[in-house]
Amino acid sequence: MKRVAVLLTALAAGLLLEAPAHAQGKHEINLFMSGACSEYLQLNTAKVHTGDLYDIYEPQVQYVQNGPGFTLDYNYAVLNWLLVGGQFNFHQLVWEEYVRVGGTHVSNTKNKLAILPQVKFRIPSPRHFRLYAKVGLGMTLNIGRYSPRNPVVFAWDVVPIGCEWGGQRVYGTAELAYGSVIQGGRIGIGFRF
Repeated sequence: MKRVAVLLTALAAGLLLEAPAHAQGKHEINLFMSGACSEYLQLNTAKVHTGDLYDIYEPQVQYVQNGPGFTLDYNYAVLNWLLVGGQFNFHQLVWEEYVRVGGTHVSNTKNKLAILPQVKFRIPSPRHFRLYAKVGLGMTLNIGRYSPRNPVVFAWDVVPIGCEWGGQRVYGTAELAYGSVIQGGRIGIGFRF
């Protein structure tokens, strides 16, 4: 029993103290394009009107437009399976609000810039098809034609599964993401050096 405990302790220490990833390169930069940002999905969801009197005084979202989002991602390999870095996200939203009482229409444009430090975990996988997961926490800066009540808000991004395919230096990448920045997926290209 003692030998098994010593063997497991040595294995765990070996995983934690392994050398950084020299063969694959320590640095990686990924450029992603994504679909709708999380706020677009919230604005585009039809509001259920209860028939209450206050509904006619609440602003109603009439038209929502969202272009593609862009993400620039940098990671540094601390260990073969652990990377630390950050991501920069950009989205633009355009929508119209109207109030039934008074018939006022307001056009809104919001640029969303999100900066998130992140941790990326490589999952053991074949050399030309690599799996990973990552978690990021940071902030979103909202800039627009209107004056937002909260220009800086908390942001988070979780990627339960992502994959890289192709070469070791230049590769394709795709991931499923969920959070306050993106709900859906990203696809892009990566460079490792």
